[in-house]
Amino acid sequence: MKRITFLGLGAMGSRMAQSLIDAGFEVTVWTRSPGRISPESPLHPHLQPDLARAVKGAEAIISMVRDDEASREIWVEQVLPLLAPGTLAIESSTISVDHAREMAALAAERGLAWVEAPLSGSLPQAEAKALIFFAAGEASAVDAATPLLLAMGGAVHPVGEAGAGAVVKLAVNALLGVQVAAVAEILRWIGDQGLDQAQAWEVIGATPVLSPVAKINGSMMLNGQFAPLFPVELLDKDLRYTESGPVLEAIRARTSEAISAGLGGENMTALFKLP
Repeated sequence: MKRITFLGLGAMGSRMAQSLIDAGFEVTVWTRSPGRISPESPLHPHLQPDLARAVKGAEAIISMVRDDEASREIWVEQVLPLLAPGTLAIESSTISVDHAREMAALAAERGLAWVEAPLSGSLPQAEAKALIFFAAGEASAVDAATPLLLAMGGAVHPVGEAGAGAVVKLAVNALLGVQVAAVAEILRWIGDQGLDQAQAWEVIGATPVLSPVAKINGSMMLNGQFAPLFPVELLDKDLRYTESGPVLEAIRARTSEAISAGLGGENMTALFKLP
C-alpha cells in the first residue's frame, strides 16, 4: 500500500503527513485552508486543493481534524461517497464516542475498511514519530493500517470495536486534564504559603505520587511555557465529549474559565494563570 491521502494539516496533521512522506509513501495532502501551506513548505508539492481529486485513486485515507463537526463535514458530506469498497479509511481525529460509532456504521455500509485510530501525544511526539495509537475496528483493517500508523508513531494498541478508540483516547485526555488542573492549583497554593515553588516541586517530584506528565507540566508552568502544544480549547472540547461526573465537570469549569479569560489558544499549562 503506497498511495495515501492525508486530510487535515493542522499542527499535528502536518507533522503526521510529513512522517508518511519521510517513510517513502506516495502522499497527497488536503486541507480546508490551503492558503496556510506556503510554497516553501515541504508539504506544498503534495498539496491537492480539490478534495475529490485528492482522494481519487488513494489506497488509504487518513484524517486528522479538529472535532466531530469537521470530521462529519469531510467524511459524510464529501469523502465516503467517493471511495471504492475495500478502501482503507482511518480517522485519527479526537471525536466523540457516538460520532465514532456512527462513522464506523456508515463506512461499513459502503464496504470500506474503517479504522478509528486516535492517538496520544502532542507536537514533540509527532515530530519524533513517537505517537501512540489506539486502533479500533475489524482486525484485518487494523492490521492493514498498522504499517501506516507506525510510520507516524511508536506503538499501535488494538482496543476493540467501533467507539473503543474514542473511549480510550477521551479517557487519556480526561486523566491528563485532571492532573494538569490539579497541578496548577497545587502550585499556586504552594506559592501562597510562601514557599519557593520550584524548590518544592523538585522535592515533590522525587516522590512516587507525581506522574511523569504532571511533573513535566508543573515545570512548564513554573518556567512560563504556555506556547500551544495541547491548547486549552481542545482539552475543553475533549472534556465535553466525555460523559463526565463531578470531577471532570469541575475541570471543565476551569477550562471554560480559561477560555473566557482569553487563554483558549494557549497550552493547557495556562490554567496556572487563573486565580
